[in-house]
Amino acid sequence: MVWILYALLTFLVIWSIATIALWAAYVPSVVQAFSQTPRLIPDPGTPLEEGEDCTFQSNDGFALKGTYLRTPALTRLGVIVFCHELAADRWAAPAYVADLRERGFDVFTFDFRNHGQSDTDENYEPMPWLTEFEVADMQAAVNYVCSRPDADERGIGMLGISRGGTAALYVAARDPRIVAIATDGAFGTELMQIFYIHRFMAIYTAYARLIAKIPDRLLITLGWWAQWIIGRRRGCRFVAVERQLRRVRQPCLIIHGERDSYVPLNVSTELQRLIGGRTRRWDVEGAKHNQAIKLATDEYHRHLARFFQKHLAAGRRR
Repeated sequence: MVWILYALLTFLVIWSIATIALWAAYVPSVVQAFSQTPRLIPDPGTPLEEGEDCTFQSNDGFALKGTYLRTPALTRLGVIVFCHELAADRWAAPAYVADLRERGFDVFTFDFRNHGQSDTDENYEPMPWLTEFEVADMQAAVNYVCSRPDADERGIGMLGISRGGTAALYVAARDPRIVAIATDGAFGTELMQIFYIHRFMAIYTAYARLIAKIPDRLLITLGWWAQWIIGRRRGCRFVAVERQLRRVRQPCLIIHGERDSYVPLNVSTELQRLIGGRTRRWDVEGAKHNQAIKLATDEYHRHLARFFQKHLAAGRRR
């Protein structure tokens, strides 16, 4: 019995030393890699004059700007909330939702904090990774749409691009008022941690060759340490997306570009596995990150229309 305890103690000591060594060797480099994640510059959208502008509050007191766009159709089939990507604003929506509006869907589009006309938190610098702030803003948008006098009692749909899609999935996992979610270029935090550690560590550390020998679970732990440090510096807290995705029960459409070099295709595959249920994927041949709408415009609109007509407008009089 004594030798078992001795062996266990020896293992724990060795494990602790190895963990500390890995932390010292890699975490500072991971912090640097995550802090310098490349960004895409979205195309500027064009404001629409016919929208109903509004202001609503996040639960931590920030004023957020939104616009409610009604369908020109005689019968409304449903309401969809549009969630823009990092560095964009609510006027990215028209390119994605014009066809949906013509078919009978109202659309609500809004600016996340530190974007567009919404309030700016001077202590927070947005990054590609999902934080508690985007979750709060997303939840506030859902609450606003569902509290309007013209709210749809059957629930709402969500259409999110990149980080906006991740936010939509995260909030949908805990809000049953959301009945259908479509995303383009969405991703999980832990999945991207592994990808970026493998992709960028050769730039930031001399020990990059050892990364391939480290189990993914340990890489994720290093990644969360790094994000905790970044969060302290940038005044935010990153959220564990993957844990929440397992709770998504609504039907989902996951759109992804096959040539996406920012969020690789295997991340989309793993998202589908985590969500399970009624999840459908459309991988767009030749498309890079968030470029599917440009490369396959007509097919893109058809996929969205079929999805929301089936899962949001089903049973409603046309």
